[in-house]
Formats: sequence, structure tokens, C-alpha cells
Amino acid sequence: MKRHLHRAVNEWLRDEDEGRSQQAESSLTGVFSYLPVQPIPVGFAERVLARAGLAPILAPAQPWAAVWTLRAALSLSLVLGALFLLLLPSYLPSLLGIVHPGRVTEIGVAALVGVFHRLGVGLVIWRALTSVGAILSSALSSPPFMTAIALGILLSIGAFRFLHDLVVSERSSQYVSSA
Repeated sequence: MKRHLHRAVNEWLRDEDEGRSQQAESSLTGVFSYLPVQPIPVGFAERVLARAGLAPILAPAQPWAAVWTLRAALSLSLVLGALFLLLLPSYLPSLLGIVHPGRVTEIGVAALVGVFHRLGVGLVIWRALTSVGAILSSALSSPPFMTAIALGILLSIGAFRFLHDLVVSERSSQYVSSA
């Protein structure tokens, strides 16, 4: 079969080179007749249309193991829920003995007192922080401190300018002396 295919391809190329377009078309049909028939995979057209944006992209199918795992988990949950409802009436009196209205009120009052105690501690800390902040803001906004900051900034700018000039002069003298 490969020999027939090779011969058909050579005949088609010869017809194309010689400019016989009608015979080249029939030779190309012969080439296609010798090619093996390949089955088109399932879903090929849908994937091509989806990539071209002409059809919506379909969600992949769920694997069977995941579906059955989900079903088993739901079934187990329903069975455990039913057992709980069957056993609940026998345990309900003992549960009500542990949690009675007096105990619930005691827990609520203790929680409320705890919240107010924490708020009081937070307010004491807040008052201390605000007094420290007021002292710092008055000290930092005083004219002598602002003058010291301005002088420090000017001194830093002068020092950076001096260092820049020093580096530039060293660099230029090093390149001049190496020549």
C-alpha cells in the first residue's frame, strides 16, 4: 500500500509542476484514496467548536469514584441522622438535667461580666497610651525640636553632597591616572 501511495504522490507532484491543474486534482483524489481511513475521535467536532468560541465549553464528566463517594457520604449522613433521632428521646431527660435555665443564666451573666471587665482594662490601657501620645506630640511639636530637626536635615544634605563630590572626584582621578 505504501508503494501505491508513494507513486500517487509522485504523480500528483509531477502534474502540479507541469501546470496541469485538472489532472493534478484527480491525482490528489487518488492520493487521498490510498491514505488509511482514521476514525474521528468522539467529541472532536465539539472540542473544535468550543476552541473556536462557537459553542459553549462543556464541563467534564464527573468520575464515577467521586460520584459514588458523594452518594455514600450522603447515605451515611442520613443513616446517622435517623439513628440520632431514634436515640435522642432516651437521652433528652439527662441532657436537660445538665443544662437547666439557672445554669444558662449563670453562664450568660458570667460572660457579660467578663466582657465589661475586659472593656475596663482596655480603657485603662487606652488612657495611658493617649497620655503618652499627648506628651510626645507636645514635645515633638515644640520650636526647639523643630529647629533641631531642620538643622539635622540640612547637615545630612550637606554631608551627602560632600560624599557625592568625593566619590566623583575619586572616580575621575582613578580613570585619569590609569591611562
